[in-house]
Amino acid sequence: MSQVPHRATAWALMGVLAVGAAATLRPPAASAADPIIRVTAASPQALAADIANLEWPAGRPFPSAVLVVSGLPQNAVDAMLAKGVASAEGYGQLPLLLSDSPTQLGSATVQFLETHAVKRAYLIGADANPTLASQLPSQVHPLLLGGATRFDTAAAVLQYTIQQSVSRYVQQIRQEVTLGWYPPAPIPQQVQDYLSEFLIQAVPDNLPPTAIPLIGPEPVVLMQVNREGQEELPDPEWRVLQQLHDIGVPGVGPLASLNISGIFQPSPALLRQLTTWYGPQKTQAMVQTSPPVPGRDPAGTIDRTEALKDPTVQGGTEVVVLNLTPQAVEWDLAADELVPPNALQSSPEEGGTPTVYLDDASTLPGPVPWLADLHPPIPVIAIGGPDLVAPQVLQQIASAIGG
Repeated sequence: MSQVPHRATAWALMGVLAVGAAATLRPPAASAADPIIRVTAASPQALAADIANLEWPAGRPFPSAVLVVSGLPQNAVDAMLAKGVASAEGYGQLPLLLSDSPTQLGSATVQFLETHAVKRAYLIGADANPTLASQLPSQVHPLLLGGATRFDTAAAVLQYTIQQSVSRYVQQIRQEVTLGWYPPAPIPQQVQDYLSEFLIQAVPDNLPPTAIPLIGPEPVVLMQVNREGQEELPDPEWRVLQQLHDIGVPGVGPLASLNISGIFQPSPALLRQLTTWYGPQKTQAMVQTSPPVPGRDPAGTIDRTEALKDPTVQGGTEVVVLNLTPQAVEWDLAADELVPPNALQSSPEEGGTPTVYLDDASTLPGPVPWLADLHPPIPVIAIGGPDLVAPQVLQQIASAIGG
């Protein structure tokens, strides 16, 4: 699972059962006796709500805001774009809820919002419309971030995220200066230093929807892939970055230290513009990303037979089993908070969650030798029902752990 310090433990998931209704929580079962956990519910929307409840159990302060995106596979990119909003709120993550459709919030999501003291709901992309906003409980204020295209949505989210993050940081600095905790210094320079560590991911728009939940929680620049397979900056996002670079944020000035990384194959025009803005050295650092690897998924970014975490770690971990086929998209989105963040960028040395990616429900993609290096008891967590992850696959994985 993601390495957020206060997230729910894998053992709490032992109480997630699917019995034809929303998942029900019960005390943890004995992990050594039955290490297999199936995380599912009556619908992807119900699963998203149940997992959010697991992530914020009683005693952990619940965020004042949530993200709401469409649960339809064709709108899966909205979930990826939404994650960066958490940084604007000052959180490492926010609950990600799914609507039934861009015009129907759905009972599972409404019930979740009524149960928790949520003050603000970010409606992202296809869900950023007055019809859906009108279905929110009365105490929840809607904030719509969307546009006519996915690139317009990406631009709207990016601009809001950066401006809100800078405003929050400036407020924090002013408070610390007032209290004498921080030495007085030009705030614009401090903001530039802050933004030099503020990562923005450049993600190609041709990622398969099933890979979208694996993107990390940083703000996203959605790159348009041209006929030559090179990445270009679409006009809406180009205008946002141009404005931030030339004009910046009121009271701070131009933001010359934006830290954009993840570009795989930038077009010559994009390279020229980045070099004009940031200089050759920083531009080179931005685009030093591993190129697609033949034999992996269509985006060339996932090796389904590699561990994404040091397999020698003693206990306290889990193995996630995820179906990356199109029919699993809605469930993968619902289980987003259980899926390892930054999996596309991680390697066994860099950290992550040991994850087995399936090309179909009933067979392993190939040998997974690192399972033998894990130290049982370790739960094996399947996302979705038997139609997405077959029982025999889970038994194979459980038997191979520590073997």
